[in-house]
Amino acid sequence: MKIAVVLALITLAEIAIYYIPALASLLIPLLVAFSFAKFMLVILWFMHLRFDSRIFTRLFAAGLLLTLTVFILMLLTFFLRGGPAPTPPGIT
Repeated sequence: MKIAVVLALITLAEIAIYYIPALASLLIPLLVAFSFAKFMLVILWFMHLRFDSRIFTRLFAAGLLLTLTVFILMLLTFFLRGGPAPTPPGIT
């Protein structure tokens, strides 16, 4: 029950920050941080990682870190290039 309350409070905070104009510039980073917190709560509690060997937690964290790194690098290529690649001729 405690985890459900915490997840509901985090969700409430996510909804609240969307409607606060002063946080508009921080909206995406805050939503990503809240999503990460909810994700970690779910995997640690409901997937029982907190009861398993630490090696499983480290392997999961390493995979998550690798995924986030690739995702961030992909986003950076779009922002640093000025947008997505142009559409090739003949394709609409």
